[in-house]
Amino acid sequence: WLPYRLVLLLQYPAGLLLMVLFPTRRRVSAANLKLCYPQMSAVLRAWLLYRNLCSTFMGLVEAGIVWNSPAKGASLIEVHGTDNIPADRGCVLTTYHHPATELAGLAVARIQDFDGIIFRFKDADFSDYVTARRKQLFRDSRNVEAFFHDGGNFKGIIRRLQAGNKMFYAPDIDLRSGNVTFRRFLGAQAPWEIPTGKLLRLANVDVVPYSVHRRSAKVVVRFHRAVVNKEEHLTADEIISRINKFIEDQVRREPADYLWIFKRFFTQPSLKGGAIYHGD
Repeated sequence: WLPYRLVLLLQYPAGLLLMVLFPTRRRVSAANLKLCYPQMSAVLRAWLLYRNLCSTFMGLVEAGIVWNSPAKGASLIEVHGTDNIPADRGCVLTTYHHPATELAGLAVARIQDFDGIIFRFKDADFSDYVTARRKQLFRDSRNVEAFFHDGGNFKGIIRRLQAGNKMFYAPDIDLRSGNVTFRRFLGAQAPWEIPTGKLLRLANVDVVPYSVHRRSAKVVVRFHRAVVNKEEHLTADEIISRINKFIEDQVRREPADYLWIFKRFFTQPSLKGGAIYHGD
């Protein structure tokens, strides 16, 4: 592998290259940015899109580093705020989709009692990928599992959480199930899967969010205070609102660190599915 600082320089021409090689992803990202930042000038949105594709290139390189040398990947991250993770009980660790997902995953993998990754739907190919990634990242005695729920079968997940384990869940994705509620997200209406709130309400555990931002030659992973505390007994809607607010705040802070290339806003309350993406 090239030295990481050299890769940092290569991201700038690579960002331009990605705009040419992946026109569909570029158009999806541009549509997302236009929806979320309607008051921003076209020139500034184009600059933000370019910066985001540079970060996306870095994420691709980092994924290769993590898969081939987790120890080297670990040297590229700074982790803060682990004292916000409850040591004596289970919790859900949540974040948003960001280009540095693989590196941030290393930080989560090293948390005591971490043993599960939660997904909404089960797909055979995706399950195989998760299994392979688990074997690559978790090379110790822990049996980290991938848990899938179909929107109502939460028992296995809740059992693990209430036994004191920590589990990871990144719920900011539009699965086009139709079973959604909407929250204001910057200038957009973001769809949220209703089962997400139900699962976290029934589990009745802390929900500890973490942010991921690039700083010089490091990726900074910061665990924040719980956005949901088990003693609060919040409703499913309140839980979704708090997670949405956390993600919105982090994206507003550094919009280039969000994964704009996927169709986050496919489902809209008053538009035909995917209308904002013009067939992409």
